[in-house]
Amino acid sequence: MQDDFKVTRGLTLNLGLRYDVDAPRHEAHNQTSNFSLTAIDPEFGIPGAMVFGSQCDNCNTAWADTWWKDISPRIGFAYSPARAGKTVIRGGFSIF
Repeated sequence: MQDDFKVTRGLTLNLGLRYDVDAPRHEAHNQTSNFSLTAIDPEFGIPGAMVFGSQCDNCNTAWADTWWKDISPRIGFAYSPARAGKTVIRGGFSIF
């Protein structure tokens, strides 16, 4: 959601918030893999091994959880220094 605020005749501010949900991607047949620092390497018996989604029964094969807290601010402005001029200075900032 965002809104424009006309502060003066030549200055307009655009303020807003953006909300995104970052849902992890899934592969249809669990043909994915990921490196795990806690999985035991079967050949050497030490931590650190590849984990394969097709061989993991109770794993989250997207390898991540859904992030529900992604709120990012936005601010923009448009400034015209001359009343009848054609010059406009614009700028903006946001966090992605």
